[in-house]
Amino acid sequence: MKLEVFDKWFDHFLVHVKPSSEDPAILILDGHLSHIQNLNVVLKARDNHVIIICLPPHCTHKLQPPSVMYPLSVYHNLELEKWMNNHPGRVVSVFQITKVFAGAYLKAAIPSNAINGFKKCGIYPLNQDVFADVDYVTAEATEMDIEAEDSCNSISVLAN
Repeated sequence: MKLEVFDKWFDHFLVHVKPSSEDPAILILDGHLSHIQNLNVVLKARDNHVIIICLPPHCTHKLQPPSVMYPLSVYHNLELEKWMNNHPGRVVSVFQITKVFAGAYLKAAIPSNAINGFKKCGIYPLNQDVFADVDYVTAEATEMDIEAEDSCNSISVLAN
């Protein structure tokens, strides 16, 4: 994702979601640079009643609602397998991929998948007990305090 592409996507989001002061929108993002270092999007969000929530690093596998992505992956593989069984020896090309993808997408992009995705990660309805502390151990890699980092740098300088 590039800054310009995300900027265009955000404009599309605003047109279709139509957030207002009476009905603001919450946009949950991972920590990709195109999301967190995009001042233009942050300013547009403020001006258009969009609250941006950035997920902590190394936690998206737990906190990002799986919604339609996992079922899409499963259905896409099934559609590909079905196509290849019906067309032995042929390769799926750009001419067939849209039909294969469309079949998978229509099965995966259903409201119940989106609802269950938000429920599974405790976002809505809010459930703070969905995960145990051990589920966030991978995030500890980014929890180094500045003093510890400085002492590590001092040790590496001394070792050289």
